[in-house]
Amino acid sequence: MTIKFSKKQQLSSELLIVDGFWGVGKSVIGELVSVFNSMECWRIDLPFDLIPILYEKKSIDESAAIAIIRNLFDEISYNVAISRSVNFRYKDLTSIWKHPKKYEYILRMFEEGGSDSLKKISDNKMIIPISTHLSTSNNDLFLRSLGKRCKIIRCDRHPLFIVDNWANYIDRCQTDPREFTLNISYKQEDIPFFADGWEDEYLSLNNLEKSIKSISVLTSLYESNYSRMRDTYGSDSILEISFEDAVKNTDNVVRLMSEFLNRDVNYTIYKKVNKREKLSRKTAYLEPGHKLLKHSKNKVKELEEFIIKEKLSSIKNNVDLKYYDELMFLIGTYEKKWFN
Repeated sequence: MTIKFSKKQQLSSELLIVDGFWGVGKSVIGELVSVFNSMECWRIDLPFDLIPILYEKKSIDESAAIAIIRNLFDEISYNVAISRSVNFRYKDLTSIWKHPKKYEYILRMFEEGGSDSLKKISDNKMIIPISTHLSTSNNDLFLRSLGKRCKIIRCDRHPLFIVDNWANYIDRCQTDPREFTLNISYKQEDIPFFADGWEDEYLSLNNLEKSIKSISVLTSLYESNYSRMRDTYGSDSILEISFEDAVKNTDNVVRLMSEFLNRDVNYTIYKKVNKREKLSRKTAYLEPGHKLLKHSKNKVKELEEFIIKEKLSSIKNNVDLKYYDELMFLIGTYEKKWFN
């Protein structure tokens, strides 16, 4: 007899999933969501990466996956409310020292906890943002588990810059014990789960080709899955944001997120975040503070075109033509979606 797992009694906290590829700028979105009232410090929790993938690959029963997500999120909510398992490491991106509630987290350590903390979760309409990697590429587990208590922001970025990031990273999936991407075993090799179905091709490619093919496969899954989720759950559960918009048109993106989250902006905090992250910026293609960004808009545009041309030329010289064509298709689709 198959056991059906369950968790009907749940806390009232809300989950905000900030999902996307490696290298799409989720840390910027993590900083921006901190400007909303009742938003807790954003965090990265590995089970929220892994469980949806296991569920997607049918390696875990649906009732078990849902029950585990509900249990884990309620545990996180309670721990956050009493400052247990919050990140006090000063230099980490998810450190509480970068969050406007940093002193409140210290005070929470001395509170009694128990039912008082449960009341705090409810009264404060607590939202906990969790950054994930590829967890919503082909499933709706978070929305299925938490319903209206969950919202998803999908972060996107120009494919050329994602490929650049991945090419310098993808080897770690097989060589670095501190890399926690879920792997599958194939011919005595550990390869990333997203190579499922094209394993031999993956093993035959260089890093740039692996990156282009992986991003192409995952982009197709994301687009199909987000279309299905919007049809099922509505646009009030899912918001897509491009990195370029987030850093260049920050006020507009924050307004969209405010409507999406149904939370007001704390403009004092927003001003501080903008200053720290150097938002908004003239371009998304250079690090903030680059001396050329002081030039006119036309000069910046010329610089952007030059950067793209140089990156494309470098990639073209190091990949098979079919992967270059695949990248150009991704770029064309992305620019049509976000830049037109």
